[in-house]
Amino acid sequence: MGCCTSSPAQAAASPITGLTFESNPNESTPQLPRPTILTQCQNRTTSATAGQDQQKSKQAGQEPKQAGLSASVGEPAVTVTDSPEVRESMVAGRVTFKVMTYNLFWWNLYGQRNGNNGSASKLIAAARPDIIGFQETDDVFRVLREGGMSGTYSALQEPRATAVAWDSTKWQLLSNGYGDVAEDQRQQYYGLRVATWARLQNWEIGKVVLFVNHHGPLTVNSGGQWGAEATANNIWNLIEQNRQPDDVVVLVGDFNSMRGTQTITILASRIPLRFTGTSFGGVDHIFTNTEVVSTQNLGPGGSDHDALMATLV
Repeated sequence: MGCCTSSPAQAAASPITGLTFESNPNESTPQLPRPTILTQCQNRTTSATAGQDQQKSKQAGQEPKQAGLSASVGEPAVTVTDSPEVRESMVAGRVTFKVMTYNLFWWNLYGQRNGNNGSASKLIAAARPDIIGFQETDDVFRVLREGGMSGTYSALQEPRATAVAWDSTKWQLLSNGYGDVAEDQRQQYYGLRVATWARLQNWEIGKVVLFVNHHGPLTVNSGGQWGAEATANNIWNLIEQNRQPDDVVVLVGDFNSMRGTQTITILASRIPLRFTGTSFGGVDHIFTNTEVVSTQNLGPGGSDHDALMATLV
């Protein structure tokens, strides 16, 4: 749930006015005002070097599991909100696709337990999502490799221990980038918080998805130093500056904010909130502006967060 960098640094940006984005300057997007472009990042595939935060608890700089909540480490306990028939790849003649958000608890699952015999990778391989947004993930290529997915999935290792992967037999990357959209509060500080984006096109029907992945600021439910309103606005500005008129927009992540908080409420007023998990009180979310056919909670797979998946049209 917590975050991205192992060595705290002083703030380099302020909300809204200090926002910085990295993007592919060759992408054709509406001519909206843009923050400073740093460098190209299309098809970046280098491993992340940022460390993961240590075990989290609100009392001692860490975030504990809340009593009575489903945040245990173990085998996936699948919760399905629909019948098997609607999870097929076609619904009434329309092509569907599956998106996932998954916080991998890297410092523990991979750093201390050496991947737990590939438990998270096996969960992903069994679910076969089209597009995945990862948080707390230092090496997305290891995750794909351990699940036997290297031959069919492509990936981007993104800043601040985030990553995105997609089924490259169905989707091609058009462009991608990221922006720092929030910053942790000083009492629980791991640094700046990112939202990454990738525009992906379906090979079969030409559908384009703007997929946005976010790992939110600490403390939980606060919106970080810049505040909940600024965090939500920064995420939305990144979406608006990189979407095309006909894009399907999908926003996923561990927001470190529950339903009803200001960050989530503001975002939900602009793009429908379709699914929320149960880990840590419900801080993992999937938003989208398209129809949802089904949602699934796939369990933790060795993490301290559940993997969430939605089937979309």
